[in-house]
Amino acid sequence: MKKIATLILLALCTQVQLAAQCNPDTEPPMVAAAQGLTITWLPNCFIILFATDFLDTLSDNCTPGDQIEFAIRKTETGTGFPTNPDGSPQLYVQYEACDQGANYVEVWARDQAGNTSVDTALLYVWDYGGFCDCFSGKIRACASTVNNEPVEEVSYELCLNLPVLPVSCFFRTGNCELFSGIYFGTHPVITPTKNNDPLNGVSTFDLVLINKHILGTQPFDNPYQLIAADANNSGSVSTFDIVELRKLILGNYTTLPNNTSWRFLPKGYTFPNPANPFSQAIPDSIGINDFFAWETQVDFTGIKIGDISGNAIPDSLISLDDRSESLLQLEDHFLQPGQTTRIPLHFSEITKLLGLQFALGFDPLALEISGLDLSERLTRSQPLTTGFTAGRFFAQPQPGLLTFSWDDANTTTLSAGEPILFLEIKARQALQLSQAFHLKSERLHPELYTADGTIHSMALDFLAAPKIEQTRVFPAAPNPVSGPVSIPVALVEPGNLMLEIFDLNGRQLHRQEVFLGTGLHRIEIPVEVLAGNRGVLPYRVVVGDLIELGKLICP
Repeated sequence: MKKIATLILLALCTQVQLAAQCNPDTEPPMVAAAQGLTITWLPNCFIILFATDFLDTLSDNCTPGDQIEFAIRKTETGTGFPTNPDGSPQLYVQYEACDQGANYVEVWARDQAGNTSVDTALLYVWDYGGFCDCFSGKIRACASTVNNEPVEEVSYELCLNLPVLPVSCFFRTGNCELFSGIYFGTHPVITPTKNNDPLNGVSTFDLVLINKHILGTQPFDNPYQLIAADANNSGSVSTFDIVELRKLILGNYTTLPNNTSWRFLPKGYTFPNPANPFSQAIPDSIGINDFFAWETQVDFTGIKIGDISGNAIPDSLISLDDRSESLLQLEDHFLQPGQTTRIPLHFSEITKLLGLQFALGFDPLALEISGLDLSERLTRSQPLTTGFTAGRFFAQPQPGLLTFSWDDANTTTLSAGEPILFLEIKARQALQLSQAFHLKSERLHPELYTADGTIHSMALDFLAAPKIEQTRVFPAAPNPVSGPVSIPVALVEPGNLMLEIFDLNGRQLHRQEVFLGTGLHRIEIPVEVLAGNRGVLPYRVVVGDLIELGKLICP
């Protein structure tokens, strides 16, 4: 019992002594910082360290350890207990690329009575991975359309003006591209260019819009359309730009001779005169004076030259919208070798027409287009000629291809079946037009444009073929042989066909039999049959009671 009383007495004495010592509390906490902490940079060249990372020991004579406040700051950056603007303790410090080597931090402690103490810690920061450059930063260059769609395959040039040294230029290609190692204090100039796929977004509909702007019936409503319409880069919009774009559309040009496919200007650029963006030189680059930033971004607006309607595809991941289809009709004639005929082309329904374009492909060994006339409804004051003109009408017949473009600022209403144009066709072989003609869309999409501003896709529609009145076997072509050879055959009813080829000694070189239905067919002669043979090779075709003899000339 006496021992227990003694312990209680000692505890009471300790509490009395502690109360006397802490009232008031004038003793600061005891804080000891860990020394020699070493860190290395990660690729982002940025790190945050907390006060707890440096605490070695922390105690106080009155305040419990879990109630002692602590804080941290870099040495020589302030005085007193480190706090944030809101008065809370500053709990961390951050380091960037240029803070390499030995660094010192102050680790502070504060008890409930407000007594503070501080210890200084030594910190080593190293760049063992070689990630961080203390003397340079990064510039990211990005490009998008007026509608903020990213533009692909932009070529960026960044040039540095260095004192004494020659100008140094660097290149990147993409949408948003990063240039690193740009020395502080230099004057980088970033210039984007893009000159591929000049037909992207360009069609005869854009010529309709330019024509309406020139006539004042539908003026452009923003400076970007004016820049896009200036195809010849003259600083104005005129019929000469229509001429240049039509040459591009129909294949006379593969690129615009006086302009690039895209033009770029700094995003957010304010035009001094939006109604005439050409009144002053349009900037095509962004320069930065006395560059000093770890990383910054410059943005450009891309304008597709010739694309007034704004339907260019800036990104390969973006697809064209589905469009309604209109039928371009023509009669499916059967032509004999040497026969010439004039065939009208027309639409299947009433059409309020502003323009159209197409590329009609065919086999130049089978036929040629010897003439083309625009219908009277579409000519108006336009000359009835083929080849290039400076007006609304352009037709360019060439071997294997007819390119066509027509537009008008005023609407032309055509009834169903009313001719648009007439083709004069001369057959070099026996052929059915439905097997000879096709629309090509590789570079010129077949389209028509109606008064309501709708763009329609086009498809060929061959009307019922005239009836074949007698079975015929036509001469082989090409002959003399200059490539794959075929023999056209027209059958009034289904039947068997036999083809035989001989040499001049009467030895049979080839024989084939096939069952054919009613209509026009081509009997292809295998290439290996003719390979190695020279001179004249007689052949015989037997269809029912008809026997046709011929000769192949193999040079």
